[in-house]
This record gives sequence, C-alpha cells and structure tokens, in this order.
Amino acid sequence: MRLPLAILVLFPATLQAQSLDSIAIRRQAVESSLLPQVVSPGESGFDLAERMAEHRVPGLSIAVIHDGVVEWAAGYGTTRLWDGDSIRATTLFQAASVSKSLTTMAVLRQVEEGVLDLDQGVGEYLRSWTLPNGAQTAEERVTLRRLLSHTAGINVHGFGGVTRGGRLATSAEVLEGGAGTQAIRVESTPGQQFRYSGGGYQIVQLLLEDVTGEPFAQLLRRTILDPLAMERSTFEQPLPEELVPYAASGHQRSADRAVDTIPGGWHEHPAQAAAGLWTTPSDLAQFALGIRSTWLGESDGIVGRESAGEMLTVVENGWGLGLPVSGTGESLSIGHGGNNPGFAAFWVLYPVTGDGVVVMANSTASGDLIMEVVRAVERVYGWPGDYAPKEDMGVEGWLLRIVLWFGVLWLAGVAAWKWYTRPSLPS
Repeated sequence: MRLPLAILVLFPATLQAQSLDSIAIRRQAVESSLLPQVVSPGESGFDLAERMAEHRVPGLSIAVIHDGVVEWAAGYGTTRLWDGDSIRATTLFQAASVSKSLTTMAVLRQVEEGVLDLDQGVGEYLRSWTLPNGAQTAEERVTLRRLLSHTAGINVHGFGGVTRGGRLATSAEVLEGGAGTQAIRVESTPGQQFRYSGGGYQIVQLLLEDVTGEPFAQLLRRTILDPLAMERSTFEQPLPEELVPYAASGHQRSADRAVDTIPGGWHEHPAQAAAGLWTTPSDLAQFALGIRSTWLGESDGIVGRESAGEMLTVVENGWGLGLPVSGTGESLSIGHGGNNPGFAAFWVLYPVTGDGVVVMANSTASGDLIMEVVRAVERVYGWPGDYAPKEDMGVEGWLLRIVLWFGVLWLAGVAAWKWYTRPSLPS
C-alpha cells in the first residue's frame, strides 16, 4: 500500500510559547513510536506508515491537544484505496458513536433553557411517538439522565446505517425498526444497570425534534457546531453534495484480510444522534476543549459549568452523561470511541492538564492502530500511563518468574516447617 507523506497543519495559537521545531520534533516522535498492546522488552516503537500497512488501514487523521490547544493535526494515507486523494487534516470522517457526546450537550442546552428536565419521564416530551410501557416501567421511569448514561434499560446496541442513496427512515420509523434493527423498547428496569444503547439515543433524537420543532441536524448545527466553530462538521444525512469531495470512503476487511471499499463509499445514518456525525479530528478537539473550558469555569460555553459537571459525573459503570469518565485529579480523563461500517474514531482528553488526542480512520479494522497512536502520544507528551502497553517477557521471562515464585514458596514452606517443629519451651 502506498502511503503519501503526512500533510501537517500547525495552529498559530500554539506558537506563542513554543517553536515550530519543538512541535515538529514531538510530531515526528509520535509518528515513529507506535506500540501494540503487548510489547517485547526493549521495544522502542514502530513507524506509523509501517503500522498502517500492517493493519491495512488506507487513511488516518490525528489532532493532538497540548496545554489546552490543538498543537498539531495531520493526515496520512488516502481517502480511498488505490485511487483516493491524500488524507488531509480537513478530510471528513464518520465519527460513529462519538455523536452521542454532542447529542448529550444539545440536551443539556435545552435543560438550561428550561425546555427539558433530566429526571422527568420522557413520555412528557414525546409527541410523535409513544414509548410502550410494560412491567419494567411499572415503578421506574425512562428519563433523559438514564438514556444519556445508558441506564434506561433500552435495547438495540447500535446501528449499521443504510446503503448510500437509499431511502432514509424518519426518526419515528427508526424507533419501530425502520433502520434494520429491532423496534426500540424498554427491556429491563430503568436505573437498574448499565446497558450500552444506541437505541436510547434514538429516543433522544426524536424527543429533541418534538420539543424544539427543528430537524435534528439543524438543531445541532445551531446549538453545538456553530458556537464551537466546528465548521467542517455536520449531522446532515445524506452528506451534503458540497461536502462529498472532502469525505473519506470507508473500508472493511473481508474474511481473507483483504480490504474492500464500502459500496458507494459509506453508509448513511438516519440514527443521527447515535451515529450520524461527519467531522474532522480538529473539530472534535474543539468540542473536547469546549467541555474542558466550561468545566474549569474559564469561559462561558454553550452550556454552563454545572451542566459540564453533569457530563463528568459518573452515573454507572464509569459513564457520565454522554461519555465515559475515568480517574481523578490530573489523571481525570474523558472521551469516546466509535465504529460505523468502514470507519472508526476515538478521542480522549485530560481536562486538568489540557492534553489529549483525537484519531479517526477510514477502516472498520483500525481499532488496534488507533490505540497504538494513542499510546505514542501518551509516551511523547507524558500522560499518566492509562494506555501503556503490557510487556511480554517471552518464554525465558516466564520461566524465570516461575522459578522465582517457586523459590519464594519453598523458602516460606521451610520457614513454616521449622516454626511448626521447633522445640517446646519448658513449662
């Protein structure tokens, strides 16, 4: 696979305290120090182009966040296998389930405006569809807080989308199985357990449309994308024609590990709230930094500090509202991953330090590669070590460990025997 040289975009705001040379050195260090999840002793890292070829990922895009700004962004590879254009920092990718984090912020915006209540039953807001009740909802309600934290007991894990050019189901039709899934229903008692559910976010999508009277994509443009200057992002489905030339095509791996382009380039997603965002790593970094600045009280964001705190407060199983939350203090991290047919994405941010990364790829089978990039950024920028690889000691290392443990157990056994057989003291 031929992989063009990276196309680098540097952001002037980062140059006030740092030189171009220092940024370029860190970028080059990231590109040359990728490590898998398990490494051999002394392994120093691999070249990004080599790892893309090994994983058979046609295109990749990265934005690195350092000290609260996007320090650099770059694209690698091609938009389409064999005959695509070079990936640029401005190339569009499907963000898949990362869409849920932006949907959550849109809900919180409506909460602050007094339109919605996180703990009110969603039946109070739905107008064009009714969520069937049953034994599971006899005593507990499906609320927005539970939908956003995946604790509402809703089925349907995710959505695969539809072939490009096909008819897109309406929001209400998706809830009745119109996007190729089961009808979306309550299958366990709300509030009882964590159960990841894209179906729950489809309920949120229709609810937002019902209470605001706006199409979902238009609402998200007005309340989230435009205020955060996410100029190359959209929830529109299908992708607007003027943006098609800037979009990467998705790829999947067949049974024999061959890489095939998705027919038509990509699937379209009527389940916009759960999986419909088209964006770039740089735009997603702006979203992550928007959460951070509001949470720290550094600026007036599109939601207030209290709402940002709601997103970062764990409800169940390490999940806050719209995203997973981990650690405390400088190790506190937030982020989200996503997979659509042909695409994968992941972002993480340490809100206290202002360090993070966004990685997007045009291959379903790019998850391992994306995490290798995250590990490289972690090493170069000195993160807490949440993604550090495990060391494979090899056969000799395991034999040595067995011998050492056997020796410790033998010595402990000898000491115990000597204590047990010691002469009794005269009475």
